Amino acid sequence: MTFDSLEAGETEARLVGRQESDGQRNWKMFLSTSKIDANGCCTNEMWMSGTENGTQGMWTVHGYSEQSKRIAAKGRIEWSHAAALDKQTKFVALDVTENALGWKPNGFVLYSRKEQSVSVLIDKVTEDKSEVEIKWDAKTTAGSMLHEDGAKACWDTEKNNVACL
Repeated sequence: MTFDSLEAGETEARLVGRQESDGQRNWKMFLSTSKIDANGCCTNEMWMSGTENGTQGMWTVHGYSEQSKRIAAKGRIEWSHAAALDKQTKFVALDVTENALGWKPNGFVLYSRKEQSVSVLIDKVTEDKSEVEIKWDAKTTAGSMLHEDGAKACWDTEKNNVACL
């Protein structure tokens, strides 16, 4: 697959997969760009690698590091999908040395859905906001947000602020 980008120029993606005897599948995606920098980035560089079995998996996303002048693991995506309305996706920050967003190492965002109950947990992401949990009902859209310091906000089906119970 080939696509164009202003920053990288023409970019080619190559996906390689291998089926293991235990049912696991291993995946790697390599990128090559037409705009090569002085360090040789990026020709056939691994952008993503991981394993999955159809119901769960873990993928590591790699990126070019100006500091080390090499491709490094930047983040991880862990997911599970037991049923249509029973799923979870977790985004974990790994290499945060050149992180404009201020994430801490191993900070994560976790999205979960079990039937109509949906939640997002943001944990240890930045120095000033360590944990925030947002929950809502997928059908009614009413929900709440809880900060680790105990502050809580709630809303109803019309997105109006309401007293938390």
